[in-house]
Amino acid sequence: MAEIYVDIMRSRITSGSNSLDRMMEGGIPTGNIVVVAGGPGAGKTLLSFEFAYKNAKEGKTVLVISLEEGEAGIIQNAKDAFSDFTDIDQLIESKHIVIYDAAKIMKRMRPENTYFTREEFVGEFFNNMAGHVGPIVLENGADIVSLDGFSIMKSYLRDIYSYRDLTARLSDTLKEARVTAIITSEIVATDEGKPKFEPEFFAFDGIIVLYSLLVGGKLVPSIEIIKMRGSDHSYDILPYKITHSGIEIIGRGDA
Repeated sequence: MAEIYVDIMRSRITSGSNSLDRMMEGGIPTGNIVVVAGGPGAGKTLLSFEFAYKNAKEGKTVLVISLEEGEAGIIQNAKDAFSDFTDIDQLIESKHIVIYDAAKIMKRMRPENTYFTREEFVGEFFNNMAGHVGPIVLENGADIVSLDGFSIMKSYLRDIYSYRDLTARLSDTLKEARVTAIITSEIVATDEGKPKFEPEFFAFDGIIVLYSLLVGGKLVPSIEIIKMRGSDHSYDILPYKITHSGIEIIGRGDA
């Protein structure tokens, strides 16, 4: 009985979107590692940045890791999409948001020589990335982690088993660091248009999918929560839109 009571009373972290929080009965359970999956251009990076921004606004220390975009690009893309987020620079200056792109992580790994051959890049960066994330989290005192572009690793690692092993090690590292995290990943669709979930997805506590549904001859951006450990959640598939003030799920308004 005690274990059930503790689970029900588990604290929550905002996903960044009030409407998405409502779909999860109040937000992401603290300590969950959640994968946000979708195709190119679905809004995964923006959702993960809104998660980072809104938690930083609440005074938390947020670590943003991007494996594809450089730091300047991350900041500019967020400002372009979310023009109402007028204090991004101040949050970075105050270190409520700390950004690490791939170049910054590589420089940390090998400060005396930032040149990597492809083999060294794969061997030192991707194979050992999970081992570098933990110290970065601890050194910055991060409560929240937003990791964007995780699936790029699949194209660099030698086989699917290495990718799945890295997935498990990264999940374990974040759990040991006691953070709440969103990780973005590309997802492919079946011939029927349904998302195809690879086994490594289920190493995480939550799965949120962004994809397009054909409605009345038009593709409509839609969101679905597949699982969320430690929380009841909506099983609806709902349309969403990206606004200047964040992601709004239609039918779960942010008012």
